[in-house]
Amino acid sequence: VQMSRGQLSHNVNYRELWWCLVLYVSIFVIRGVVTFVSAPILNRLGPHKLHSKECTFLTLGGLRGAVSLSLAIFVKQQRSNTLRTWPDDDDHDAERTLFLVGGVTFLTLLINAPICYPILKKFKLIASVNSEKKPIVECARKRIAEAAERAYVDTCVKLGHAAVDITGHIRNLQQVQRLDPTDPARAEAVLGYSIKEVEELLRKTEVPDLEKVEALRESFLSIVNARYWHMIDNGELPKTALATITLLRSIDAAKDDLKVELHDFQILKTTIDEAKGSGGMMVRYLDACNRVTPTWFTLTSELYYKLSFESYEVAYYVLRAYAIAHGQAQRVFVETTFGIDNTPYRSEELTVLLESAQLVKLAQRELDDISPNLKNIVKSKIVAESVLEAQRSELYKLQESGALEEADADAITRELDEDFKRVVQARKAQANAIATFAVVQDRLVKVPRSLFKDVEAADVDTENAEWVPSGLDDTEGGVSPAMSHSSSRA
Repeated sequence: VQMSRGQLSHNVNYRELWWCLVLYVSIFVIRGVVTFVSAPILNRLGPHKLHSKECTFLTLGGLRGAVSLSLAIFVKQQRSNTLRTWPDDDDHDAERTLFLVGGVTFLTLLINAPICYPILKKFKLIASVNSEKKPIVECARKRIAEAAERAYVDTCVKLGHAAVDITGHIRNLQQVQRLDPTDPARAEAVLGYSIKEVEELLRKTEVPDLEKVEALRESFLSIVNARYWHMIDNGELPKTALATITLLRSIDAAKDDLKVELHDFQILKTTIDEAKGSGGMMVRYLDACNRVTPTWFTLTSELYYKLSFESYEVAYYVLRAYAIAHGQAQRVFVETTFGIDNTPYRSEELTVLLESAQLVKLAQRELDDISPNLKNIVKSKIVAESVLEAQRSELYKLQESGALEEADADAITRELDEDFKRVVQARKAQANAIATFAVVQDRLVKVPRSLFKDVEAADVDTENAEWVPSGLDDTEGGVSPAMSHSSSRA
C-alpha cells in the first residue's frame, strides 16, 4: 500500500525499484556477514553451538522491516504533516524513504516468508522429540495407527468396497492387510421401510390429522439433519464440500413449508440435475468450445471431462447421503414414537414414513444411473477422509487428555498433513487421468462417448496417474446417457 502511494508522487520513479532490489540484496549480504563472523564469538559465550545451517537460516529466515516501515511512516508524517501522497508534495527524502522501506518489507514477505519452512526442513532444524519422551510419542503413534486401521476396516466393510488404492498414500495404512469386503450382506444398505410395507399399514388406519402431520414432518427432518451431521463427523461427508452444504440447506428449506409433503429431495434435485446433466455454465461453455476447436486441441475437452467427473462426484455424494440418512431416520423416527420392537400404527406417522420412502426410492433410482466404477472412486475417497478424520480425532484426544504435549505432537501433525496432501494430489491425478483417457478415446474412435462407460473398462493408478486394464465387465452397471459428450466433429 505504501509503495503504491509512493508511486503517485513525482518524487518516486522507476529508478527507485532498482534501488529497492539493491537494498534488499545488500541487507541480507550484510546480515549474513555479521551472522557468520559473530558465530565463533557466540559459540564461546554459551553451551549451544551455532552451525553453518543455523547461521544460514538466521540470515534468510523470517520477515524484515516491520519496525522500519512504522518508523518510515512516522518520518513521512512528521516531515510532511500528512500521510497524503500527491504530485505537489515536495518532500523528496520522505517519499523515497517510505517507498524503499515499504519495498524491502514487501520483498521479505514475498520471498523470505515462504522459504522459512522449506529451509528448516532441508537443514533438519525442526525440533525433534526429546529422547525421554520418545516412548510416549511412539505409543501415541501406535494408537493413531490403530485408529486409522479401525476406521479403514469399518468404512470399507460398511461401503462394501476394498479401498486398496488409498493405502499407499496414508502412512498408517501401508502395512494393513488387504480386505475383500465383497459380501453384499456386509455392505451398506438403506435401513428404511419399503413403500409397499407402509402402504399396507396405512390402509388399516384412519384419516390423518394434518396439523399433527406438519409437526411430525418437522421432527423427521430434524432427525435427518442429525444423521447428516453424524455422517460429517464420521468422515462420510466432506465438511466443506458443496454436497454437504446442499444437503444441510435442503433441510432448512423443507422446514420453511411443512404444509406440503416432504420435499427436500425436490430441493436437491436441481443440484443433482446440474451435476448429472449439463453441469452448469462452465461445462456448457467448454462443450461449445469443443464443437468449434480443432481435433488436436484437447485442453477444453480435458477440462470438460474433469468438471463432469467432479459434478458426478457431487451427485453421488448427495444421493448416497440422502438415501442412507432418510432410511436411518425412518427407523429412529419409529423407535422414538412407538418403541424399538413396535410396529407403527398411527396414520400421521405412517404418512410421513410413506413420503420419505417414496423420496428414497427416487434417490435410489438416480443412484442406479451412476457408473459402478465412479461409485468405487468416490467410495475410496470416503474411506480416505474417514481414516484421516479418525487419525486427527485420536491425536486430539491424546492432547486433550494431557498424554501428549503440543510440542511433541508437532511431528505427528506434520505427518498427517503430508498424508492429506498425498491423498489430494492422488485424487487430482486420478481426475486428470480420467479426463485424458476419455479425450484419447474420443480421438481414437471418432464417436461421441460416455465418460464413465469408458471408465468402467479401466482402472486408474492413483499414484502414477496411469491407466491399466482392469477386466471389468461393461455390463457391470448402468450408465447415464446424460453423461455422453456430444461433439460435432465426431
